[in-house]
Amino acid sequence: MIEPQERRCYPRMTTECGASYRRAEAHDVCAAVIRNISAGGMLILAEEELETGAMLELRVAPGQLSIPVMSAMVEVVRSVPASGLETSVGDIPAPGYAVGVRVLSVI
Repeated sequence: MIEPQERRCYPRMTTECGASYRRAEAHDVCAAVIRNISAGGMLILAEEELETGAMLELRVAPGQLSIPVMSAMVEVVRSVPASGLETSVGDIPAPGYAVGVRVLSVI
């Protein structure tokens, strides 16, 4: 099978670690799971569908993984049902949406 050409600027590292996010204009914090991460973006699993263009403050909580703790402002570039991707990490329940985000800045 011929693989499609990779269009990402940075390689993705598959992972499974906890995270939390809040919308830029909100105070409520929501749990998420990060499935892969790169210098330019991430795939997160969330319980709610997030609209394209939404700005989020995302905090990565890697636990024992070799990813440093970080907070970043990210922009949602896609949000689709996560059928076949459901997972959980610690106390975070299996979420329902696969959300692709682009890192705008590390804070």
